[in-house]
Amino acid sequence: MKFSEGEMTVEKVTELVSKGFMCSQCVFARFAPELGVDEALALQLASPFGGGSFYGGTCGAVVGANLALALEDGWSEAPSREQIQKLASKVQKFNSRFEALHGSILCRELLGKSFAVPEEASEIYANGLMAKCPGLISSACEILADILEEEE
Repeated sequence: MKFSEGEMTVEKVTELVSKGFMCSQCVFARFAPELGVDEALALQLASPFGGGSFYGGTCGAVVGANLALALEDGWSEAPSREQIQKLASKVQKFNSRFEALHGSILCRELLGKSFAVPEEASEIYANGLMAKCPGLISSACEILADILEEEE
């Protein structure tokens, strides 16, 4: 299954997550080929950001979207102030929209538990708290698509 084909529906995301893919991978790999990065490389690069970098920090879906925004507007040479402001504006726009929709951009707040605390990580799995993730991933993809299309 290619991540970049079609919309990232809740059903598609549920299937990917059940196979062990992280939120960050689902979002980043969905957009990476369109932005010039091989899907397999995108999957590898985004793999450490699930579960808020396995620490309950910024939601992997948010990190995946921010990585995609970096492909579009990031830099590999000394940036101008305009370049920095352009990327910062898009990242802030994405993060604000995601937070407005879900109440937070932090994994530990979205799930109510943190992967950084072993007992809480066990509860996340035991109580099916990751059932929220496909909806978060799907909406992250929708928000990101909107932001990327706003510039076209």
